[in-house]
Parts: sequence; C-alpha cells; structure tokens
Amino acid sequence: MGCKYNGCKSLTCIYIPDSVTTIDSGAFGNCNNIPSKIKSDIIKRFGKEVFESWPLLIPSAESAKTH
Repeated sequence: MGCKYNGCKSLTCIYIPDSVTTIDSGAFGNCNNIPSKIKSDIIKRFGKEVFESWPLLIPSAESAKTH
C-alpha cells in the first residue's frame, strides 16, 4: 500500500478487507481525521507504524528541471 494516504485531510472512514495482511509503515501518516476507534482497530491489526509521520517529498523547482 505504501504511503498512499500520507497527509490526507479528509479520510474519515476506512475499509480494509480481511485479505489484506500487511500495510506499509507511514501509509496513514499525518491522517489526523481518522476516528479514534477506527485508528485503534487498525493499530491492533497492523501496528502503530502505519500511522508514523513521514515528510512528504516534494521536489524543488531546481531538481525538477534536471529530471
């Protein structure tokens, strides 16, 4: 899943099928609007690492010119 939802501002509901067995660290980092009950359930299932905050990598204008 990667950091797909890192930094989201409006995520308030999450459905994760039983077939999902792992979620990468930081996948929900900086997602502050997730209800505490849902967040607690996700932590119990996948570990607190899924909510670790990672800086969002946004290339600077200079580095974008070289790519």
